[in-house]
Amino acid sequence: MTTRNKTHIVPARWNIKRFSISGLLVLGLIFSASAHPPQGADPNSEIAKWFKSLRNSQGLPCCDISDCRRVDARMANGHYEARIDEQWATVPDETIKDIENPTGQYIACYRYLESSRDFPPNFYCFIPISMV
Repeated sequence: MTTRNKTHIVPARWNIKRFSISGLLVLGLIFSASAHPPQGADPNSEIAKWFKSLRNSQGLPCCDISDCRRVDARMANGHYEARIDEQWATVPDETIKDIENPTGQYIACYRYLESSRDFPPNFYCFIPISMV
């Protein structure tokens, strides 16, 4: 079976091969865009274990040290905002965890949806500085 191209006839298996290669490239881009731990982070440290223990309001993991970052944050109009990639993003109230924070800094666990970098990112958890 063949398909007709404007300039020449192309065997159908070439189209399948081209489609398969394109699909593999897209999958490679998606997986390579996943988050990595911050440079110098030890994934076996006590703080990494704390990150891995974080749960959202539904009891699901907030991810781990790969998705959680120390961020600047502020209160604006009664809501937290976190500075992500040099922009202020409103933190959804349902992601705020009122737990002890051993880092001494605001923590935002987030990821951009799919392979895009469209702002704002999707927040999983936000941990304010402990007021103890």
